[in-house]
Amino acid sequence: MTQGNDTIDPVCGMKVDPHATELRSEYHGTLYYFCGSGCKQAFDADPERYLQTETGHQQHGHHH
Repeated sequence: MTQGNDTIDPVCGMKVDPHATELRSEYHGTLYYFCGSGCKQAFDADPERYLQTETGHQQHGHHH
């Protein structure tokens, strides 16, 4: 298991293994990883929407 290496999908908050997914985007020099193509597309369309909620509860309005 690669427990401890997981990152968080900024759109839905799901844990993602960065070594097991090809769904990633770079924004301001930081790589973000996604659980599915819908989350990646939502992030790519409006990254600031999802990064503004990093310190609070994220809204779950995505579709897989």
